[in-house]
Amino acid sequence: MKNAFMFIVYTNKSGKNVTLSPRVATGHVEPSEYRSPVNWSPELLPPTDISDGRYRVTGICHNCQQWDRGTIDFNSTSQPMIYAVGPDDLNLNSDSRNAGLRRHDYWGSFRINMQTATGDNLPWPPDTSRTSNATENGRPHNDHEYASGLHGIAMAGTFVVILPVGALYLRTMRKIRWHWITQTIGIIVLVIGAALGLSLSHFYNRTSLTSDISGFNLASASRHNIGYGIVIAVVFLILAGAYFLQMRRRRHREVYETPAARNFQSAYSSQPYGNDIPLDQRAGPPPAYGRPVGI
Repeated sequence: MKNAFMFIVYTNKSGKNVTLSPRVATGHVEPSEYRSPVNWSPELLPPTDISDGRYRVTGICHNCQQWDRGTIDFNSTSQPMIYAVGPDDLNLNSDSRNAGLRRHDYWGSFRINMQTATGDNLPWPPDTSRTSNATENGRPHNDHEYASGLHGIAMAGTFVVILPVGALYLRTMRKIRWHWITQTIGIIVLVIGAALGLSLSHFYNRTSLTSDISGFNLASASRHNIGYGIVIAVVFLILAGAYFLQMRRRRHREVYETPAARNFQSAYSSQPYGNDIPLDQRAGPPPAYGRPVGI
């Protein structure tokens, strides 16, 4: 996949036909649109359509023998090729050649006779259910991406379940031990979710860390990414505000928990008549002075 020249096909904006996107990948990551410095032109030809969920694509690419990181041998009778399909539940419906992709469901490789695949006015294969002038290398390989799902579960579970439960232990049940245990688990799960998110960020162009200091390519970001950033910012402000209020209340409470404050409260509550002093009682003179002595 690294440095391979690809033709990516997906539904166009109307959903009635396809968009042809030439791309190159720098590694096992989402490929980006390739714009050649030379006069090259991939184009779709008839018949190209979508019927019963199946794509029929006819195309030709002029001057596409060489690109920045590779070449293709038009005289080869066994040129290596790769392919990938899926996911089935994703319809991009975009006319952009740089629309965001998701990881494929399965992939494979084959070899093709380039001598019969090059030229003008090539005929459409008479039987599309059979392979001609090509040989598949083994069977397709299944491919899945579990990290994105685990990332979402970890982040949502931390903020929606674990941290609120920890707060209930402290505020409602007064169980400090279970509070800090729950909060510790929440922090660990949060760190794991953040690590998964960072590991996924370099696989996709829309969340590439090299595209923007914030980790999001906002120039071409979808509404989902922008909404995701807003939600993260709001949650951060709420947590920061809650932490600030908690620290402020703790400082006020600590004032009344000093030894002097406790002695004062104990003496104040131990008066025989409570908080009021009867009017028929008068305090005697301070013991340090005694009664006045005449001269």
